[in-house]
Parts: sequence; structure tokens; C-alpha cells
Amino acid sequence: MGRFRTQILLVLLVVALLPAIPAALTVRELVRRSLDPRMHKVLQEGATAGLDNTRAWVDRETASMREAIRGGTSLDTLDLALLTPAARLTLQALPDSSSPSRIVLDGRSMLVARQESSPGAVIWLSRDLSPELEASTEKLGRALRLLEVIRLERDDLIRSLVLTFVAIYGAILVAVLGLGLWLASRWTRPLVALGAAMERVAGGDLDSPAPVNPAGPLARLLTQFNATIARLREQQTELVRLEKASAWRDMARRLAHEIKNPLTPIQLAAQQLREGLPTVDERSRSLLIEGTSIIEEEVGGLRDLVDTFARFARLPEPSPRRAPVLELLCDAQALYPAEQVRIECAPEGLEGCFDPDEMHRVLINLIKNALEAQQTFGTLDPILVRGAQGPAGLEIEVLDRGPGVPASERGHIFEPNVSGRPGGMGLGLAIVESVVRAHRGTIRVEDRPGGGACFRVTLPEGGIA
Repeated sequence: MGRFRTQILLVLLVVALLPAIPAALTVRELVRRSLDPRMHKVLQEGATAGLDNTRAWVDRETASMREAIRGGTSLDTLDLALLTPAARLTLQALPDSSSPSRIVLDGRSMLVARQESSPGAVIWLSRDLSPELEASTEKLGRALRLLEVIRLERDDLIRSLVLTFVAIYGAILVAVLGLGLWLASRWTRPLVALGAAMERVAGGDLDSPAPVNPAGPLARLLTQFNATIARLREQQTELVRLEKASAWRDMARRLAHEIKNPLTPIQLAAQQLREGLPTVDERSRSLLIEGTSIIEEEVGGLRDLVDTFARFARLPEPSPRRAPVLELLCDAQALYPAEQVRIECAPEGLEGCFDPDEMHRVLINLIKNALEAQQTFGTLDPILVRGAQGPAGLEIEVLDRGPGVPASERGHIFEPNVSGRPGGMGLGLAIVESVVRAHRGTIRVEDRPGGGACFRVTLPEGGIA
């Protein structure tokens, strides 16, 4: 992933640098043309001509005022009392001459001439100049000075502008690379996590999903990967369960065969012994009766064991049909006293698609286990069996007030050879789960509110019909 991150940065660097060279050349050419000496010469000549014109106009105004003074023409005079001290100092600094001088007094541009009206008395003749003309003259002067500076510093100015452009573009390039590094890290971090998770899966670890950031760029991919891992884990668990069930069914088939074969000869031998009782004395008769009773009782127990093994080894395929749920619950309740089992069904006309005989065996097994759990726990409450329509299909629950099932055992309670009571074979719940799975349903155990266990069977709406 480090190589991938480096490749992303190199691509961003190339993309950022490609326009840099033509942009730099373009900027340099634009600056060079804008500072072309030939253009400066034209501008300088134009500014000089404009400045010469304004000077000629001022000279004409000065000559006109000088002729007016000589001819005794009436001119404006300055009232010194109305001038600021600075303006009065400016007047006093003028050369002692009657020739008009161009000065600025209190922001006004004018021509001023000194004249003696009588011995010892001085008046100041004035003529205002156009403010616009004065401003144009100032601007033209500044333009000429600036053009001169540009002419002298042209090469340094071009170099400064190009360096400024390079500095700005370099800052942009650094920002782009920083953004690229952040994006590369943001994009590759989920890929690194995904790669590590894939390595764990390849090693057989299906319990360590890849971390998912909901706001990340690959959140959907990681979520789908984790969902796939979860399905693989479920399939692996199911495969292990099927392998165990297959092994147990094979063993149950062998045991049923091996145990069933000698049962009939043993039972026949016991019956023959009993038939020969009249030929023996009383003491022997008593012993034979007791012995044959024990033999027949044990043979009956072994036959029950063989039947259980046989049912587990050869579970029939269910034959589902539409059937009322209440009838199924009532048939199961009829086998027990009313104070031991209580049923609920809502609505009363609820129907489901299932094999009534097989589901009857499921309920009997679950009720039997619930009663035994309550007996060991010393509870006398009735077992509650109820049916209802759930979001996933028909739900049938068997609830007790026993000790419950610890959470650590719920994943194995339906496996063969797992029993919650001493001496149990551990096949009852395995048979129950096999029947439910044959209906394409599910069974799970939960805590019952208030204490106890709740076994919930869920059958799909359409069953397996």
C-alpha cells in the first residue's frame, strides 16, 4: 500500500507540474512585453509632449500676466490677512522680482507677482491657474519618473515578477501535494485494513472483520466484505453442524443396528424362562420372575433408545400442509394435565404450512424438556405454549420458569450429545432442530422476562410446500 500511496503522489505531482512550465513562460513573456523599451519610449514621448504643452500654456499665461502688469491692466490682488501663515511664508520666500512666479498657496495653483504700490507698500498681484491643468502636470511628471525607473530597473523587475510567480506557484504546489498526501492516506488506509482482513480470512480467521468508517471512501466495500465474511462464518458453522450431525447419524444408525439385533433373542429367552416356571421350586420361581421382569424392563428401555437413535438417524422428510395452529397446540396440551401446560394462540384462526405430525413431536419434546427444567428448579408454574404471526412467519414459543439457558451454552445446545440433565443422551433438541430446519425454519433460545427460558420456533410463511 505504501507503493500505491507513492504512485498517487507522483501522479498528483506530474499533474501539478505540467502546466507550470508553459504558465511560467507565458508570464515571463507578458511581463517582458509590458516592459518593452520600445513601448516605454512611446509612452515617454507622449508624456513629455503632454508636459511640454502644459509648460507652454503656463509660459503663455505668465507672459500674458507680465504684459498686463506692464500695461497697467487691473489684476487680482492677494489679501494677506486671508492667507495661512504657511502661505505668507511662501510669498516672502519668492525672489524680489516683479516677474510672475508659479506657486501653490493654500491648495490653489496661481501666478503671483510682487509690486510696490507706494514707497514701502507691497501688493501681490495674482492670477489663478486651472486645477485640472496642475493635476495633469503632476501626473505627467510622476509618469515620466516611473518610466525612467522602469527603464533603469527593467531586468531586476522582470526577475522579481517571475520569482514572485514561482513562489506563488510553489506554495500552490505544496498545498496540492499536502492534499494529495492526505487523500492518499485516507484512501489507502481502508485498503490496508482490507488487505489485512483478507490475509486473516486466508488463514482461516473469520472472526476479525475489517474496521469500517461510515464516512470513509470505501465504507460500502468494507461493509460488503464484512457481510461476506459473516455469511462465510455462518456457512462454516452450518457445515460443522452438518458434519457433526452426519457423524452422529451414522453412529446412531450403527448403534441402533447393533443393539436391535440381540434384543429379540434376549426377550424370547426371558419369555421361555417364564414359561418354564411351573417346573421349578418356589424359591427359583421367585428369582426367575424378578430376573425376567428386569430383563424385559431393560429390553424395553433399550428399544426406546434404539427408537430414538433410529429417529435421529433417519428423520423423514416433512409433508407440510395448511393446518390450524390452535389444533396443533391443543393436541400437544391434551397429553398433559391442565395445570402443567397452558396454551395461547392469537388469532384463533391462525394457520401455518407445516407437517402436523413432525411439529407435534417438536412440541412434545420442548414441553417435556421445559417440565424437567422446572422440576429441577422447583417451580410449579404451568408451561406456556403460544402461537402467533411474527414478522418472519409463524412463531411458536414454549416458555418455562426453570433456570434458563446460559448464553455460553446457547450455541451448542442443539448439537448431539449435549444434554442439560444428568443421564440425557443429548438427542432430543438435535432432533427438534433437524425437524425445524427440514421445514426451512429456525429455532433459538432466549431468556424469558421474569426468569426462565423461551424456545422460539419460526416457520416461513410458505413453509416448504
